[in-house]
Amino acid sequence: MPQSDVVAETLNAQFAAGRPSSNLSDAGVVIRVFDECSEHARPWLTNEEPPCWDRLPVSVVRAEWPLIYTGRVPGGPFHVRAPGLVLSGAVQSRISCSYPSDTGTAHNWRQCWPRGGDGRDCIPGCHGFPSCRYQDNGDGRCWWPADDLETMLRRQDEHGHDCGGCDYNEIILDTFNKPWTDLFPSAVVAFFHQARCSQDEFRRVRAARVAFCSAFGMGPRCRPMLEFDELLTHGPFAGSESVRCVSCWDS
Repeated sequence: MPQSDVVAETLNAQFAAGRPSSNLSDAGVVIRVFDECSEHARPWLTNEEPPCWDRLPVSVVRAEWPLIYTGRVPGGPFHVRAPGLVLSGAVQSRISCSYPSDTGTAHNWRQCWPRGGDGRDCIPGCHGFPSCRYQDNGDGRCWWPADDLETMLRRQDEHGHDCGGCDYNEIILDTFNKPWTDLFPSAVVAFFHQARCSQDEFRRVRAARVAFCSAFGMGPRCRPMLEFDELLTHGPFAGSESVRCVSCWDS
């Protein structure tokens, strides 16, 4: 069986078993969609320009919540079905806070000065909203601390279907105060493209995978390419070798 099919099978099992938990690996599968916070040539890294030069957003998906951010072209259109990374539970140590909805991590008003914040009065990506431990009215406009991931996921279960913008959660990772590069290459499980993406987005993730594997000298041990299809809630991951090319881009 091709490596990509083996990895897809493992991730589908993790996706199906996902549940509210403060352990990322038990909560589901961690997805990082390339966005304006990504470095252009090496999108597994943080863009070194503000506002998101000290953080990255990810989401955890599971059978009850299979949707992810569809992405945008920097300075261009939204909903391009952008590609990204599947990350391991190793990123748990980098969690700053979490939300049951998309809260606009890349916005300037979410920025801390100086860069990286102070860990108390200003936490990058958590700044701008109060802590849910002190103000939780169920609308997702507060952040849950790093050790309260389970409560955030339960809030998503309780209120997500009635909340605009709650199709997916947002977990903020600190990429500045603890060196983000220390996690690579082991924290990357796979690269993925979204089903029904454009040819440009498919080419983008293919180039990113080649750059990643070259940067870390991985050769045949390179991480696999997968397809992610949120409509297949029984198992959204498939090995790219098993997917007909017509699903990768518009014909």
